[in-house]
Amino acid sequence: MSSRTVIAVGVVLIGLLFLLFTLVAPKPGVPILFVLPDGYRGAFYVMEDPRSPTVLRPEGNRFTIRIPSKGVLKVKSMMPISGFHRESAQYAGGGTILSLPNNPPDQIALYQAEASGAKPGEPIYGAWVVGTRADLDRHNAGKDQRPAELTRGR
Repeated sequence: MSSRTVIAVGVVLIGLLFLLFTLVAPKPGVPILFVLPDGYRGAFYVMEDPRSPTVLRPEGNRFTIRIPSKGVLKVKSMMPISGFHRESAQYAGGGTILSLPNNPPDQIALYQAEASGAKPGEPIYGAWVVGTRADLDRHNAGKDQRPAELTRGR
């Protein structure tokens, strides 16, 4: 094989590897904006319920998910928020809720708390906490009241 052939084959292989990487590399999903009632603090849940009439649809360049005052939103499918995506939150009146990777521990912020649904028969849901790091720790220790749909059968 001539050196030109080797170089050409190498260039093609590098191009194919680059193409393969760009096709399979994780891509960020559509950003999520949670809108919570003014002053909301505590855990909130988005739960999949195929009977729910609520369908998550993008609004512009993001999904805007409005959480009701009781903190539980049932949706037809969790698919739009089940993959990799950025999350932010604000109050209905427009006040921003901090959502940085390393929030100051005493600052009220948005934290992703838990997700479930990997086991057959288990409810599919995501849970977030608006509060301090101590509020998140209390939730993760099971000291918050969970929605009835999550506690049945336990």
